Amino acid sequence: MGKKTAKWHDFFQAFFHGLAPAKKPRPASSFGFAGLAVSFGFALAARLCLAYLAGSWLDDHYQTRPYGLLIAVLIALFLSFWSLFRHFPQE
Repeated sequence: MGKKTAKWHDFFQAFFHGLAPAKKPRPASSFGFAGLAVSFGFALAARLCLAYLAGSWLDDHYQTRPYGLLIAVLIALFLSFWSLFRHFPQE
């Protein structure tokens, strides 16, 4: 009873890596950029894999081939680039 229930906004913000730009400054060294690139690459691959599986399931279940897969992949690409974009704060 003492537990505080999570709000939907907090869940979605955590799931999609936040909606505001990150507070971290840009990486200053080439190793920082390499780490960011590797992190982005793995996140992109994971999101595309999940999008492919979800889109294929939607296409098979609702007979909407190829629109379910196309929409799922576009959403995954948007989320991947949004998470990359938020690492660079606005000046």
